[in-house]
Amino acid sequence: MSRSGFYEWRERPASATAQRRALLAALVAEIFAGSHETYGYRRVHAALARRGEHCSAELVR
Repeated sequence: MSRSGFYEWRERPASATAQRRALLAALVAEIFAGSHETYGYRRVHAALARRGEHCSAELVR
């Protein structure tokens, strides 16, 4: 790999998928903390669905 290619790759903005996953990770952490760390992935997934964030249970897991 060339140096210029490496630095171009490093400075590239995050993809839409990466941005969405980061948003979902923050929401999952918020929901999990709000439940006093008792919710599993099924309840967290249901809470996300109630908020209008549609994703698979496997992604939440």
